[in-house]
Amino acid sequence: MNTIAPSSETNYVAAPTQLSVSRSQTAQIALVTAEGDKVTLSSGMNIEAEYSTYGARGTVERSFSFTIEGDLNRRELKDIRKAVRTIEKAARDIDSDKVEKAGRRTSQLEKLESIAQVEAQFSRSFTTIRNTELESTDL
Repeated sequence: MNTIAPSSETNYVAAPTQLSVSRSQTAQIALVTAEGDKVTLSSGMNIEAEYSTYGARGTVERSFSFTIEGDLNRRELKDIRKAVRTIEKAARDIDSDKVEKAGRRTSQLEKLESIAQVEAQFSRSFTTIRNTELESTDL
């Protein structure tokens, strides 16, 4: 007589219980005009979102500031606007892995006669954290 013993297997299923996502970016542009006036533009954004089995929540923070040391004339204001637009487009080019295009674009800044110096810094980060728990299911 052969006896078959009942077998017991336990399977585990991953069940997501929490997902956290954060993204932040900052930008700072500093310009010096040919007359020695200084302009600094800074912006930042921070987004945080958290999703869980029981709900979701999120926050968005934005900041912007600028300083001007000196008196800007119409030509300087016009060139500053052009410089900022050019830098924004170059940053998008870099995000799209078009580094050579960004370099060609930023070389156009040399044509802005009322701007003596331009410095731009950008940073961006993206973080995702997923926490899971194992749930057992008996067969």
